[in-house]
Amino acid sequence: MEADQRTAAVIARNIKALGLTGATVRRGTVAAVLAAGTSAPVDLVLADPPYNVDTADIDAILAALSTHGWVRDETIAVVERPVTSAPLTWPAGWTGWPGRVYGDTRLELAERR
Repeated sequence: MEADQRTAAVIARNIKALGLTGATVRRGTVAAVLAAGTSAPVDLVLADPPYNVDTADIDAILAALSTHGWVRDETIAVVERPVTSAPLTWPAGWTGWPGRVYGDTRLELAERR
């Protein structure tokens, strides 16, 4: 999902150019797209929110993924955060993996169980 129209168009062109038959891009705000749900869960969630997004907003996104059909058992989530932000508390049903730090960026990872 991507809120910016031009960026979403680039992503769609890249999907087509690479022949990724199972990939799609949905345009809209994260909250709106997640609330609309999906017909099939995803295997991988890559969340790269703006660095100034509050941890409570990230918690709401993770909850919406679980309650609107976006994830299944064994779905992997990777959330990019500033290294200075508070670590995420993964919701019930998620098993956290060791994170990674790259400069001022921390990647937090978990698997849905």
